[in-house]
Amino acid sequence: MDTALAANITNEGGAEGRYRVLKNIMGLWLLQRVLQERQINDLPALIAATQALPACRFIINPNDDRFINPDEMCSEIQAACRETAQPIPESDAELARCIFDSLALLYADVLHELAQLRGEDFSQLHIVGGGCQNTLLNQLCADACGIRVIAGPVEASTARQYRHPVNDAG
Repeated sequence: MDTALAANITNEGGAEGRYRVLKNIMGLWLLQRVLQERQINDLPALIAATQALPACRFIINPNDDRFINPDEMCSEIQAACRETAQPIPESDAELARCIFDSLALLYADVLHELAQLRGEDFSQLHIVGGGCQNTLLNQLCADACGIRVIAGPVEASTARQYRHPVNDAG
């Protein structure tokens, strides 16, 4: 219990008396802010451009409090890289690649923490919500975690809302 608390891992009550283990991570908030600041409207083109870049050239900690709601996300990402003596991501694609690589490594760290707590490794990772449509990020996660990634559903919270009334009806 102390280990879970120290790792900021919690649980949430769910349907049928079940509990779900949770660890909140920043997720794609960083990318949303970069898209907004840089006025990027073509996400598939941006993702395609990031695939041509080398992996793990720029790495940040997406869970760092500095990324919760900075005035300028792009500048904050660049400052974090500068402070850790890394190259500075300048282009839209470099910023996106920094976010994708950093998130994949964070997911791997969290999965490792959860596996240690449960005493057993995971064989697959389910990515749900809008981020599951990002095939590059899914592949980076699979590579970083060393396990199979299953993507979908996109509308996970909606699917969950529809599932519970059916379960309640018996």
